[in-house]
Amino acid sequence: MKHNYNQPPCAEHQQQHLSRIYRRVLWQLKNTHALHKELAWELDDVEYSLRSLRGQQDGPTDRLLEREITLLERRRATLEDRVLRELLRIDELTARVETTRHALTRSGCWN
Repeated sequence: MKHNYNQPPCAEHQQQHLSRIYRRVLWQLKNTHALHKELAWELDDVEYSLRSLRGQQDGPTDRLLEREITLLERRRATLEDRVLRELLRIDELTARVETTRHALTRSGCWN
């Protein structure tokens, strides 16, 4: 960070504080994107397994197969909820990044 000798020390501390917040929120955003991607992959796997198991339901009722389908449907619902929550978190963090970037720009710290 460039030192601006024309600014009072409190402004410099504010810039440092904003810079730390900015880096922390960017780190959180990166991790949230990674978690979302991982959950989406897991959801795809569960949906593939469900399609596969449903394709095996041609004959007489297989209780074990039905139980597995029920468990996968519950897992899918849980994953769908988590994927949606992470998307909302990504939106929230993206807004915080932009707000912090704007504050840094106003403080003269952002080029």
